[in-house]
Amino acid sequence: MGVSPGTITKKLANPDKIDLDWLERFREALDLEEINDLFRDPSAPTPAELLRGMSEEQKREVLNFADFVRKRTGTND
Repeated sequence: MGVSPGTITKKLANPDKIDLDWLERFREALDLEEINDLFRDPSAPTPAELLRGMSEEQKREVLNFADFVRKRTGTND
């Protein structure tokens, strides 16, 4: 990460001081695809794993529901 272990320890001790730049550094150091992966329970199934094995109709229902929730909550991600 280009910093001392002590600097990382200080950042982790004060999470309110971790900005987007630091999140990106952690993401890269942990070889994660997205910053959001830093906040995902690694033992929980991924969305792709949840959809695997569903029929096309079930997948469509899930995606329609997710779209509905996004519109209702104002989230676009």
